[in-house]
This record gives sequence, structure tokens and C-alpha cells, in this order.
Amino acid sequence: MVRLTASRISQMRREGRTPPPVPPYRNHENKAQIERVKQLMVDHIKLRRNNPNLFTNNVNKNNVSTYYNNSFTNTNAKNIPKNKRVYISKDVVNGKVKHVYNQDGIIKLLLRNGQFAAKSPISRRNFNIKNVIPFT
Repeated sequence: MVRLTASRISQMRREGRTPPPVPPYRNHENKAQIERVKQLMVDHIKLRRNNPNLFTNNVNKNNVSTYYNNSFTNTNAKNIPKNKRVYISKDVVNGKVKHVYNQDGIIKLLLRNGQFAAKSPISRRNFNIKNVIPFT
């Protein structure tokens, strides 16, 4: 298959051939499905936040070193709403939470490649939605 660059299309027109039509834009078909999956992830985190006894997490939450906002840049704790703070269980070091993220940024990261799994922005360990725990 030959790539259709601008020079290739010009060459086809000089030869009297018409270039193939531009493929239709079909991103709008998947938009509803992506929104549904995003809502399911938010509901999963909300379930974990409202029922902390169902999920055991014996970690020390006192000395968090950094907080990250939606775009994974450093921020203060006051810039992340309390109902949006989450941490990744794979990033816990010696039973201590080191990094707290904004929930929206983590969900956006998980939805990025379609496999609903991603690498942690800091430790580069693989994680999925089951490893995202609310920070209460």
C-alpha cells in the first residue's frame, strides 16, 4: 500500500487518475461507549469510597510526599477536591502512600489506549481500575 501524501496525490492527478476519497470520520460512534466506560469507572471508585470496609487497605496516609492534578503536574493538596483524591495501590512503598492523584486524570489515563490498563505516571508499574483506591 502506498501512502497518500500530498506529492503522491499530485502525481495521481497529473496522470489523470483520481485519488481515493478521504475516509469518513467515525469517532462519534465510540464517544457514547467511552462515556459509559468512564462513568462505570467513576461508579467503581465511588463504591470503594462509600464502603471502605469491603476493601482492606492497611496503609499509612499521613506523610504523602506529592499530589498530582489532572495533567500529572505537582500541586498542593488543597487543589484536589477531597472526593477526587485517589492513589494507586501499586505505588505504595513500605505501607505508605507516596503519591495522590486526581481521579479524573487517572481515568483519562486508563481510557487512553483502549485496554483499560496503563502504567503508573511515577513508578511506571502496570495498573488497572482495581488498583485505584480512594484517598480518604
